[in-house]
Amino acid sequence: MEPDIAIFAITEKGRDLARRLVPVLGARLYLHHTLGGGGVLFRDLKEVVEEAFGRYRGLVFVMATGIVVRTIAPLLKGKEVDPAVVVMDEGGRFVVSLLSGHLGGANSLAERIGGITGASPVVTTATDINGLPSIEAVASVAGCRIENVERIKAVNRAILKGEGLTIAGDDGARLERIRRFLSSYGVGRGWRICRIDGGGPGPFQVVMTERSLHGLPGEALLLRPRSVVLGVGCERGIATSELEVAFEAVLGRWGLSPLSVVRLATIDVKRDEEGLIEFARTHGMDIDLYPKEVLAGLPLPSGPSDRVMERMGIGGVCEPAAMASAGTREVLFRKEKIGRITFAAARIPFRGP
Repeated sequence: MEPDIAIFAITEKGRDLARRLVPVLGARLYLHHTLGGGGVLFRDLKEVVEEAFGRYRGLVFVMATGIVVRTIAPLLKGKEVDPAVVVMDEGGRFVVSLLSGHLGGANSLAERIGGITGASPVVTTATDINGLPSIEAVASVAGCRIENVERIKAVNRAILKGEGLTIAGDDGARLERIRRFLSSYGVGRGWRICRIDGGGPGPFQVVMTERSLHGLPGEALLLRPRSVVLGVGCERGIATSELEVAFEAVLGRWGLSPLSVVRLATIDVKRDEEGLIEFARTHGMDIDLYPKEVLAGLPLPSGPSDRVMERMGIGGVCEPAAMASAGTREVLFRKEKIGRITFAAARIPFRGP
C-alpha cells in the first residue's frame, strides 16, 4: 500500500529522529542528499515538497518552523484540500500542528507523534484549547465529510460561545455516536441531536445525510456520511467522460450526494480499465476488485444477465461487487444502466470510527 504520510529531514539529528517515526507511521522518508541513503534523496526542499503536497495525506517536517512556512506558503489552497502539516524540532522537544489541524488531521497526527517520541504536542486550534469539540471532530467520529466548509468557522464560533446546536440526521447509529462523543466533553446541554424529520432549524443547524435534500435552511452545515459503495459494470474501453456523465445521472436519480460515495467496486478483469482508473483517481476513490468466484456467491437482486454470463461467466457484476465491498447482502439501489455503464449501490454499515 502506498504510504499516505511523508517525513522530511535536512540534518543528521533530524534524520535520526525521522527514522524512528517511519515504521510506526508507515511513512515514506525524504532526506537531503548530503545525508546518504535510507530514504528518497532530494536536493531542493521546495521542489520535492511541491510534488508531495498533493500526494500525501500528511507531511511531517523535522526542522525549523520558519523553513516549513516559507516552503509551503505558495502551495496553500484551502482547509478542505490541504494536507496535514506537522513540524518537529530536531531535538524532539515539541511537535507542532501547523496546518489542517482538524479537517486534515494534523492535531491528531501531532499527538500521535508525541506519544511515539515523548515530544510535547503543540495544538493551537481554539476549540481544542478550550476543551470543546470542533464540528470537524464531530464529522470525523461520525465518519462524514463536510460539504460546505465555508460554514465551519461560524459553527465552531457558536460552539465556543456556548450556543446550542441542532444536529439532525437520518442515521440513528451515527447520531448516537455523536451524542456519546459530545457527552465525553460534557457539552450535551443546549445541543439537540435528532432525526431530520423531527428537528427544527437552529441558528447554526448541522444536517447529516447522504441524501440531496431540498429546502434546508441556508445556514445549515452539511455532513455527508462516507457510506456508499458504487458497483460498476462497463464495456471495454469506456471513457472517463462517459463515466462522469453516468455518475452524475445515477446519483441525481437516487438523490445521493457524491461526497457520500467512498469507493467503486467491480470485477478484477477491469483492473487495467484506464477510463475507470482515471475516473476513480479524479474523485479520490479506491477501486475494490473481486474475482468472479467471489461475486458468483452473492445475490443478484435484478436477476442474472445473459450477456454478462456470456462475457464474464457470472450473472452480474455491479450488484454483487457493491455488496462485497460494503460487507452486506443488500443493495441501496438496484442495477441502473446508463449508456455503456451499469451502476448499483450498497450502504456500508456504520460501526464507528
